[in-house]
Amino acid sequence: MNSTLFPEHESLVAELIQLYKSGRLPHALLLTSDSGLGLSEVCEVLAHRLLWMTSQSSEEETQELLAAGTHGDFRWVSVIDGKQSIGVDQVRAACDFVAKTAGYGSLKVLVIEGADKLTTAAANALLKTLEEPQGDTLITLISRRPWLLPATIRSRCQSRTLPRLSEATCNSALTQSGVSPESFDGKSSRFLENWLVAAANGTLDLQNEVRSSVTRVLNGKSGGRELTECLMKHELSDAVEATAQAIEERVSETNLDPKARVTLLTLHRMVAALLQRIRNGATPAREVVCYEIGVLTAGARENNMESVRQSLSLMGVTVA
Repeated sequence: MNSTLFPEHESLVAELIQLYKSGRLPHALLLTSDSGLGLSEVCEVLAHRLLWMTSQSSEEETQELLAAGTHGDFRWVSVIDGKQSIGVDQVRAACDFVAKTAGYGSLKVLVIEGADKLTTAAANALLKTLEEPQGDTLITLISRRPWLLPATIRSRCQSRTLPRLSEATCNSALTQSGVSPESFDGKSSRFLENWLVAAANGTLDLQNEVRSSVTRVLNGKSGGRELTECLMKHELSDAVEATAQAIEERVSETNLDPKARVTLLTLHRMVAALLQRIRNGATPAREVVCYEIGVLTAGARENNMESVRQSLSLMGVTVA
């Protein structure tokens, strides 16, 4: 556990540390981020600094224990490999950890990564511990999609959103990742963060390919078939997510015709809904999804709102 934070995220950690020192840090935090960038790293650094501050161990000893996964006052819960969600047994074990006395100092830290993937039973099992944790405990829930969490969970946490990185920070990080500055020139920090996530996940080439194909279709330089073939080459959720981001970037263009913007906003909302269904475990036919995305993107080029709606309806996605 040796994370280096972006300057903007470092400022949030410093603020949370100061709140702890003044006795005003809540026992339950919900950390969110538009892009997801830095969520895990912020939690790692925050846990390291707090556990070091509240124990008799040196900073180096604390770091070694955390890195080895053997620190008795720290637990990190996430989706187990091969599973789609965080189960009730994982949460019960985490609650048992919270109920125990700290062994290295005065503080225990529990992090639940991907908290929006808690099953209903797991979320219910967490409620009492969130409301009344025993001893000096910090429980941090990480979620890029907090609206998927039950309201009963959200209401028991203080929500904090990671500050968006500046364009200068994003540009520097992308350049260090080997991305040509010309490829992201003029992009806002909101989109640059998504590029950073893609670069870290190894999906930047995929996103650039899909973005180029979507742009060609919307500019009338190719048909929906080209986009379908492009999407078919990649894992379905990655392809759909890249399509949603490409449409979002297009919507942000300042010189876009108002009618076209409305159509694209509807298209983006529908594709995002489809992506959420896939992430929640739905398994639509890959060929059908890729074909329909090609068709509806071509329909959006013609500002054909009804065509867009009908195409997504075939895939089970409806928008009021």
